[in-house]
Amino acid sequence: MRNPALEIKETQEILGGTYNNNFEEFSRKIGNETEDFHLFHSLADISPDGVVIHVDGEIVYANRAIINLLGCHSNTDLIGQTIFKFFTPDAQEAIEYRLDGIRTEGLRLPFYEYSLVRKNGCIIRVEICGQPIIWHGRTAVQSIIRDLTIRYEKDEQFRTLSRAVEQCPDAVIITDENGVVEYVNPYFEERSGFTFSEMEGKSFAFFRREIVQKNVFSDLRKVVTEGRVWRGEFSILSKTGKKYWEQASVSPVFSKDNLICHYICMLKDITERKQTEEKLELALKTSEAASAAKSAFLANMSHEFRTPLNAIIGFSSMLANSKGEFTASKVKEYASYTLDGGEHMLQLVNDLLDLAKIESNLLELQEQEFVLSELVQNVVKLVGGKAEENNCALSVTIKNEIYLMGDHRRVKQVLLNLAYNAIKFSEGERVDIVVGEGGMPKINVIDTGIGMSDPEINIALSPFGQAEAGAFSKKYDGAGLGLPIAANLMDLHGGELVIQSTKGKGTNVTMAFPISRRCYKIQTSH
Repeated sequence: MRNPALEIKETQEILGGTYNNNFEEFSRKIGNETEDFHLFHSLADISPDGVVIHVDGEIVYANRAIINLLGCHSNTDLIGQTIFKFFTPDAQEAIEYRLDGIRTEGLRLPFYEYSLVRKNGCIIRVEICGQPIIWHGRTAVQSIIRDLTIRYEKDEQFRTLSRAVEQCPDAVIITDENGVVEYVNPYFEERSGFTFSEMEGKSFAFFRREIVQKNVFSDLRKVVTEGRVWRGEFSILSKTGKKYWEQASVSPVFSKDNLICHYICMLKDITERKQTEEKLELALKTSEAASAAKSAFLANMSHEFRTPLNAIIGFSSMLANSKGEFTASKVKEYASYTLDGGEHMLQLVNDLLDLAKIESNLLELQEQEFVLSELVQNVVKLVGGKAEENNCALSVTIKNEIYLMGDHRRVKQVLLNLAYNAIKFSEGERVDIVVGEGGMPKINVIDTGIGMSDPEINIALSPFGQAEAGAFSKKYDGAGLGLPIAANLMDLHGGELVIQSTKGKGTNVTMAFPISRRCYKIQTSH
């Protein structure tokens, strides 16, 4: 007589992972020998699937797995019961049809899914296969019943995870262990412009070309291939070339053998945050620049006001406390110093008021027609003394007689400032004022003085900016208001102030008026 325990062990070793499939074949061939039934019972009881044998629909055998699956206490709850009792009503007809096919035609039917009713009334999903067997000399049907609960739970978990990835508001990329793209979610397609069909099968190295910061990719690859998680930020180009920022997390996925089998990349759009940071950084720099400009302005204004005030107070005090020791010529000299200081302060205050009006859009032009050549000659008379003092040759060239519609006082203010600056920075050199070059309504003030670099031009055009830094160490006087005011006055006329300069060679400043301001005849009133 064969040892049932040894038979079971040998059968399990031989069948291995195909134990359940081959169990059906073994049970179908059971004879009437007692040892065959012992072996069958032993094998059936260790089967993870339910085994039920029924004759004419009445259960004659049930293993431990089906007892537990249906929530029964022992096989006595099942033996003698009809098999149909445990099926939901909608499956009864189909089950009866299948059982009849097995009994009458000897069919072996594959697994089909059905719903069973447990003892407590709960519905569970199972799959059932059936085959004919001989049970104690009678034709019977053996059904193997497999619980699908765990599979359904896993399927539902998988579907939930799939929906989560599909609907994730962040871009998701999944690659194999070699970095070949296997999946991208819809948000990635929307953000990048690349579709799944375009990305599938491409190496993750594809992104090396799109990532702006080129050193990022090599660091990312090194970290994840070592089995670590890489986190970082980088800007990337979309399919259309649009730049946007991503906060990335790239993680390796490990198999049961603890080998990397996939990589998952999560990309969160942080473009808006980066733009906000850039604006804040710009605002901070602007604030710092404004603070520095304020400090420079206060230092410069202190110098500009204090110098003439010292002269006014000093010479006035000397004259007021005089006991007649000063000659008439000395008194006149001291009085002229006081007058110069007062006029300088008045000009400074006027410049400040003009700048305030311009920046507040309160300055209005007083329009009239006038001849540019006459205005230029008037300005030359005013700066002639300064030119002689600086040993500067001053000349005027009228290329074309130009009649202009504009604010005579403001145009004169601009030219006076430009001519004064040219003479001031061209000691021992020459200054040429050219009117109507090429028949255009413009004035050029050309000097052969110290000149400026491009950065110095930008500084000189900013309020209180001076190409010569240092309020107390500078060689040339001035508050740094003249050029910014001149440029704004030209803007108000619809024209522009163009500065071309070369360091050490000189400067050419053009007052360019729009052609619409040129008049071809002076209108006179009678």
